[in-house]
Amino acid sequence: MGFCVKLKLVELKGDLAKYQYGLCGEPFDGLFETDVTKVLSGEMPGETSMDEIVNIITQCTGEGEQLRSAIQAFTAIYRHYRKTGTYIEDGGYYA
Repeated sequence: MGFCVKLKLVELKGDLAKYQYGLCGEPFDGLFETDVTKVLSGEMPGETSMDEIVNIITQCTGEGEQLRSAIQAFTAIYRHYRKTGTYIEDGGYYA
C-alpha cells in the first residue's frame, strides 16, 4: 500500500519555515514548523528526536497518534533544501 503526504510553505521567517500538510485525499489541515539549517549545520545532532526537529502546531486529519506524515513531509523538505539550498514551496512525499 502506498503512502502520500502533501505540503505547502505558508510562512518563512529567517530559517524557520511553517508548512501546511495533509495526507493525500484528506483535508490539508496540519501545520508544523521546522528549521532545516539547524539540522544541516549540526546544531541539532543526529540523536535529536524528530518531534524537536518537526514542531507540530496542528496535527493533520488522519494522522492518528504517530507523526509519520509530518516526518515524511520534513524528509521531502530536507532533501530539497540539501539539494538546492532553499525551502520547497509545495510538493509531497510519495512512497
